[in-house]
This record gives sequence, C-alpha cells and structure tokens, in this order.
Amino acid sequence: MDSRKQILTRVCTAVAGMGPVADSRPLVSMAGGLTNLGLIEQFGKRAIAAGASVERVADTARVPHAVADHLKALGMPATVRVAGSPWLRAIPWDRRPRLTLSFGVARTGDQVGVSAALAGVAETGTLVIPSGSDQAAGLLLLPPLQIVILPLHHIVGTLDDAWHGMAIRQQARGLGMPSRVCLATGAGDGQLHVILVGEPDAALP
Repeated sequence: MDSRKQILTRVCTAVAGMGPVADSRPLVSMAGGLTNLGLIEQFGKRAIAAGASVERVADTARVPHAVADHLKALGMPATVRVAGSPWLRAIPWDRRPRLTLSFGVARTGDQVGVSAALAGVAETGTLVIPSGSDQAAGLLLLPPLQIVILPLHHIVGTLDDAWHGMAIRQQARGLGMPSRVCLATGAGDGQLHVILVGEPDAALP
C-alpha cells in the first residue's frame, strides 16, 4: 500500500466513527498537501466565503455555551431543536440550563436546528450530513437558523475522502449507503453557524 492509500485509509477511519472528540487524534489528509491544521483553516475560510459563520471551541463541554451565546448575540430565544443522534445527546447541555431543548426531526415552527455533520470538506467548505432519524438532516434545511457541530477530526480534504469514509462507516454498521445525503455549502435561505469542536494535534506539521 502506497503512502497516499495509507493516509486515505486513516482519514476514512476517522470519518467512519462519531466518537468522543477528546479520544480521537486529528489526521493528515493528502488533499493539496495540506496538514491537519491547514485543512481546518481552509475549511473555515471556504465556509465563511460561502456565507456561513464559524467558531471553534476546545471540547463538547463548550458547545452549549457557544450555542447559547450565539443565540443571545442574534437576539433569538434560547429554544433549539436538536437532532437525536447519541453523540449530540451526550453533549452536556445542562451546562447552560436556560437552553430549552427538544430532540428529533425538524418540525414546523422550529426556529433553530442543531445537527452534527459526518464530515466537513476543506476544499469547498461543504458539510456532509447523511439521511436518517438520528441525523435529522431536515434541521439543516427548515429552521431559519441552522447550527452544525463538526469535530475537527472530521474535516477532510475532498468530497471523495468524505464519501469513502461514509462507505466504511455504513459497512461497519452492516448497512448500505444512505438513501439521501445532504451537502450544504453556505447559508442557503437562512443563517448557518458552524461550531468546530476539538484541538488540532500540535505534533503534526
């Protein structure tokens, strides 16, 4: 196996699981020769250029504060609809008890949707969210404000990297590819705020 295939395998393995951020090592991608930090910076620049806003937090414990502070800055009520994935449910939302949460798919009247991206594509600033009740991709489309949580180690170079990672993830679950995959670049008709979670690995160049 050559070096490119070895690195692609590692990237796909990282995308394949939505494990705790603190337990996952950021990886290098071959896209454009960029390092892990380079991918993070490029994703942020591309997403902002497409009309999204982006912020970074150190770990999932900071996510409730980031969500609440963003809503306060916009003058919006602290009421959010969160996708029902186990990873999102495990976030310590009680750190900001004034947040009013409900979990599940998007409903008529939801003003703020919070979902998690399976991958972020540095090349274009695109978020990749597969269909499924626990992913609730509709929360990225229906509410006027969409907030997407993206672990740093889920940022890959290209859409091909993300697609291969998704295939490995689905195979590990004994499933075929999702019937639909939402690819979101920019804010669309509403506002899109991306919260990047984790720290880049200082040991990587």
